[in-house]
Amino acid sequence: MLYTLTCILNEAVLIVASNEGITHLYLGESEEALLDQHSGLLKSHARDDKHPLFQQVMEYLDDTTRPIPSLSLSGTPFQELVWSEIRNVSKGETITYSELAERIGRPLAVRAVASACGKNEVSLLIPCHRVVGKNGSISGYRWGVDIKKRLLEREQLAN
Repeated sequence: MLYTLTCILNEAVLIVASNEGITHLYLGESEEALLDQHSGLLKSHARDDKHPLFQQVMEYLDDTTRPIPSLSLSGTPFQELVWSEIRNVSKGETITYSELAERIGRPLAVRAVASACGKNEVSLLIPCHRVVGKNGSISGYRWGVDIKKRLLEREQLAN
């Protein structure tokens, strides 16, 4: 069990992995804040900033056409369905919670879709920041609306 701290797009990032793959990718204002917020999770992990899995994450985030690094997620079948569909939303694009619910064949499950987004433990690898409100408004994001806005702005400028 390993972790590393880094900076991606001017955001502090905590990446945690098990032998099976990436288990957490958290965003925060600073490395110190991430360490404080997740100290319980990190007690059983050793810091390793050079592990190849973390390099794969960085390469994927630079170029999302690369294969996604191995993930080790714990979610319900519904959450995993939502997360899988979110990965089909291209960089620089957005989708509404309603559209996402329709894509997975559950058009009335808009709130459950939003809840599944909030349970995502690997932020940038399952890009829930690309899911927006019905009128295109930027609302709700586990790591804060300001970070969501910055991520979307950067992706749209890069396209």
